[in-house]
Amino acid sequence: TLLETLVAMSLFAIGVLGLTQVQFAASRNNTSARLTSAASLLASDRLEACLHAPVFAGITPDNFPDEEYGEVAGGEARYARFRRTVDVVDTQDITGRVSMKTVTVRVTWQGLHGERDVELSSRVARY
Repeated sequence: TLLETLVAMSLFAIGVLGLTQVQFAASRNNTSARLTSAASLLASDRLEACLHAPVFAGITPDNFPDEEYGEVAGGEARYARFRRTVDVVDTQDITGRVSMKTVTVRVTWQGLHGERDVELSSRVARY
């Protein structure tokens, strides 16, 4: 009958709308995960570069300058929405000599819900 057909079509339409919402949410989450993964990779790359500096004294913010939006990874277009900063904190031993450095790399980007960031830290000791 016509009434049964209308009810069936209404239920079908509600189901399709629900699936559409699920698809949009999955797409949004996929984009967020992709940006977080890229930021983690950029932070890890810079942290590794800092930790493998040829000289302990060379681990300074001057040797690993901050990169603004559009400058990260040599200005590659796919990283244009990221910003990367490096912070180095020196720790002195009892003789006053710097014996350890804490290196922190932060990658920031504009996500779907405002500014997001990934931060990685590590310590390197003079040996």
